[in-house]
Parts: sequence; structure tokens; C-alpha cells
Amino acid sequence: MSGIPYLTQEWLDMSTAVMEPMPPCPGATFVMQCVMTDAPGGGDVVFHRVFDDGRLLRSVLADHGAPDVVLYSTYDDSILHLTGGLPEKEAFRSGRIRPEGDVALLRTLTPLSRSAEYLAAVDEIARRTDFSAPTQPA
Repeated sequence: MSGIPYLTQEWLDMSTAVMEPMPPCPGATFVMQCVMTDAPGGGDVVFHRVFDDGRLLRSVLADHGAPDVVLYSTYDDSILHLTGGLPEKEAFRSGRIRPEGDVALLRTLTPLSRSAEYLAAVDEIARRTDFSAPTQPA
């Protein structure tokens, strides 16, 4: 499979660029950190994303230090979620994605995450991703 290796800075940059044209989502201004546990090679992969009124401004492969909300998921579940095998609602309800922090801020993105534009962008990100490449845990 060709594409950009999953959970690398290059992949984060690509996903941020794909999400750039999303419509604004007023009030969705926060820092979200993601922790993918049980990554290949052992350990966790940690990155954060900065949102301003729903617009994804940047994504950085590093611990933020003081995020507003943190999402925990296994590496394998994160792939299932991104590729459509684990729907968002099911992932949260089953605890396969576990939020901590200001979950109300995370919910401000709900209208966007259910839009056709967002779902098409996620499909595009998955299409451009190489899930077979090894990830370097933090």
C-alpha cells in the first residue's frame, strides 16, 4: 500500500490540510490531545490538534502539556475508527475511545463530525494513509 505512514508528523500535516476547507463550527475552540496506546513496537503515540471555531489549525506529534480534552484509544481501534469499521458513536459508547477533560468542548464539534464534508474528508485521509508502515511510539 502506498501513502503516508499513519501517525507520523507528515500524516498529521496531510490530515490537517485535508480538513482545512471544513466549515466553521462556532464555539469549538480548544486543544485536543490523542493518545494511541499499544502502538507497533510498544508504547503510545501522542499528538495534539488545535481547533479554532471548528477549524483545525495545526496538528503536532507531541504532548501538548495542557490540552482541554484528551482522547484515548488503542492503535488498532484508531485505525478501525478512521477506516469506518468503528463508527464514532459506537466507539464512544463502548469506551473504545475514552475522553477525559472538558468533554463539552469536544461535543461542540458534533455538528461538523456528522456533516457530509467531514465524512468525505475522513475518507480522503484514510485513502492517503499507509497503515502498514511502523509507527514510532513516544
